[in-house]
Amino acid sequence: MDTPMKPPPMPVRRAPPAARRTHRRAQLLYYLPVIDATTDVRLGVLADLSLEGLLLVGEHRLEPGRSLTVRIVGDPNSELAGDVDLTLDGEVRWSGRDVNPSRFAAGIRFLRPDAATHQAVRTVLRRLGIDAYY
Repeated sequence: MDTPMKPPPMPVRRAPPAARRTHRRAQLLYYLPVIDATTDVRLGVLADLSLEGLLLVGEHRLEPGRSLTVRIVGDPNSELAGDVDLTLDGEVRWSGRDVNPSRFAAGIRFLRPDAATHQAVRTVLRRLGIDAYY
């Protein structure tokens, strides 16, 4: 009796070098709200953060390639996150169903982050990051 042959392994799909992350992502102690700074509409919550971008989880799919300005705000009643207020320009790199199928996840890469942006993100990561390595 012949044993069935296994199909060849699927090739690993990797992002092109220019699209790959160069900084580690950190999960945060809080799911901070992420707001479209232009329309003041809440897009979702911040799932993780790095010096070059963020992972957003929300109720609606964001269109890849879309440029947007996001605002990340802490709850004013929170001792740790009360003064968090970042405004960042970014581009949606990818979007799809989250692990929770009733939500969507989107990867947003920051556009032209300067030294002040990196410092503000580092401050949030040091204060709220689970893996505070910044």
